[in-house]
Amino acid sequence: EKAGLRYSGYGHLDVFEKDGVKIGFAGIRETTFRQKPKQMEEDIAALIDRGCHYIVYSAHFGKEYDPRHNVLQSSIARRAIDLGADMVVGTHTHVVQGVEYYRGKPIFYGLGNLVFGGNLDLTEFDATLLRAKLNVENGVLKPVAWQLYPVLISGARPQNDFSPILAEGEDKARILRKVQDDTPFPIQEKNIVASGH
Repeated sequence: EKAGLRYSGYGHLDVFEKDGVKIGFAGIRETTFRQKPKQMEEDIAALIDRGCHYIVYSAHFGKEYDPRHNVLQSSIARRAIDLGADMVVGTHTHVVQGVEYYRGKPIFYGLGNLVFGGNLDLTEFDATLLRAKLNVENGVLKPVAWQLYPVLISGARPQNDFSPILAEGEDKARILRKVQDDTPFPIQEKNIVASGH
């Protein structure tokens, strides 16, 4: 907070507003979802009550290092969308996973690590950054464009310098193949989905 960094999760909601457009952020852990599934409902309802035009919900879920998302991940992500989220972004697996549309809304099951020091001997350096572009015309939210940018989480592999770099060439192609292997539709350079609230 002192550094001005925005964050959400564990019941803490964040609403970013620009030019009258409100984007709401919240998130949950898989263990919290199992213990208190109402938390997700409360989070999303509160963001809707605060007038958010678009809601991004983060889910810390899945089996670590599994390149494919599982049934529980799908269940949690789809529940968030059923409750009013417009996009779900998965964390926790440490590897990239696929993308799915549910009710016309995107679910990103796993972006991989970014700046990560949890293991002394890293075995996985592939990740993605997600860029989502919301377009608003005359106060109306138009379809959202999203793009994945493959990255390597260290510029000094096999050492970890905590400095991600954009992946190029075969590294870029390999990372995109991993995402595609867990995605039921062809991923394009830029992807368009329906708008939010």
